[in-house]
Amino acid sequence: MVVIGGDGTLHEAINGLQSISSQTPIAYLSAGTGNDFNRAVKIQTEPEPFLDSLINSKESGQLEIIKYTSLKDGSINYAVNSLGFGFDSLIVHLSSTKSSKALLNKIGLSKLSYLHHVVEAFKLHSKFSMTVIENGKAHNFDKIILASVTNHPYLGSGIKLDPLSSQNNHEIGLVIAHHINLPVFLRLLTKLIKNASHLECTDNVKRLGSDKFEIVLRDPQYMQVDGEDKEKDCYHIECELTRQAFWFTY
Repeated sequence: MVVIGGDGTLHEAINGLQSISSQTPIAYLSAGTGNDFNRAVKIQTEPEPFLDSLINSKESGQLEIIKYTSLKDGSINYAVNSLGFGFDSLIVHLSSTKSSKALLNKIGLSKLSYLHHVVEAFKLHSKFSMTVIENGKAHNFDKIILASVTNHPYLGSGIKLDPLSSQNNHEIGLVIAHHINLPVFLRLLTKLIKNASHLECTDNVKRLGSDKFEIVLRDPQYMQVDGEDKEKDCYHIECELTRQAFWFTY
């Protein structure tokens, strides 16, 4: 299967194949606006080299993806890049409902679109509480503005939210920002945009790494999955790594 599109298209294709337990490998040619997956994996982006690589490939490899299970209703879904709650998901919710996204994407300023909604989301966001269970140990966080489960560094058209993550490193990252006031937010945003050193500049940003997390939200929040907007809810999910057959077209 050859998938041509953006991160959302790849997300839909992988969820479709995983839902029927298909072992069909995917080859992916990025043609979207964000293309965070391609930034992380660094596969071919030009049609002719992509086809040459695909034709000459002898066998497919395995791509690590995030499997997340609702512990409320048992439903199972998959994320290729990330899933998140709070500030992150509010940005996606705002960008999916605002006409400015289409205009900025059309003129090649998708990152500017994301940063515009970062500012808007800071004005509108509500803090929340969450429990994370990692290897049997519970971590409790309050006054959270962002919690993002990551499979590689990038979010929002090239924003390097989790510089410690990388694709196929057998680990899920979890970045949590809590007790953030305006001065701290502005300092973090500057570090994030400049050189992705935001994890080092304050104790208000926590990064966990594991192959499995259980996440319990105690306040309703929107959720985003690979940049797709999900409804507001008190989510209770388990995240773990699984694999998708994939043609790596280098």
